[in-house]
Amino acid sequence: MIRPLAVTAERRRDPLTRLFMLIKEPRVARILQLAIYVGHIVAGMLVLEAVDSTLQDVLGQTLRLVFGWLLIVCALFGTIAVLPGVWWLERAGVFGLIMALAIYLVVLMSLGTGSGVGAVVTVILILQMVKRWTEIRRFQIAP
Repeated sequence: MIRPLAVTAERRRDPLTRLFMLIKEPRVARILQLAIYVGHIVAGMLVLEAVDSTLQDVLGQTLRLVFGWLLIVCALFGTIAVLPGVWWLERAGVFGLIMALAIYLVVLMSLGTGSGVGAVVTVILILQMVKRWTEIRRFQIAP
């Protein structure tokens, strides 16, 4: 039996290339989005372990923990869902991240100190999440 050329060429690829090919298109954009979600997970862990009293002074101990866990859990939803294209799960993560970033923006505004760079970066992150939500809102999974 003669095997098609595409099948034999697929088998000759190294494992990293095969793993890369399992990612839904557009692959590079999804990998960058994965990096954004991992960054949110790290930010949530930093919030949970924060010794900085400024965030806790505004939110209180309980809300600081809720805020940190909201960042971690929602970013974890996005991390799990972005590469295979499970958009219903990623939408839940994106919505939660928008809410978490909005909470942080309110905290920054209530503090009223600083150069404003943190507020601008937070708004940019919110807009990026809204952009992602508009890209994935119509389907349950990647076509």
